[in-house]
Amino acid sequence: KNIPFPEDIGTIDEFTGLSDKNGTPIYEGDIVKIRDTNQKGGLPDFLSLEEVRFVDYQFIPFNQYPTGICEIIGNIYENPTLLPQEQS
Repeated sequence: KNIPFPEDIGTIDEFTGLSDKNGTPIYEGDIVKIRDTNQKGGLPDFLSLEEVRFVDYQFIPFNQYPTGICEIIGNIYENPTLLPQEQS
């Protein structure tokens, strides 16, 4: 039996099991802003914008950065222009 699939459901991505610094669940395809606190003044340093991807059995960029310094700012489907062209 064919069951109709709603066309407006959007894109379904894999949940990473992780949350950003605000407690927001992180999904594959999300774009995260990575900030770190420098040792001298305690002011946040902007490091990069990264797409969350599953590569070689791990979620990128969390193989390099802890989720506590990441904040979701969008996703690659609704906000593709947030990433530099070579990443999107």
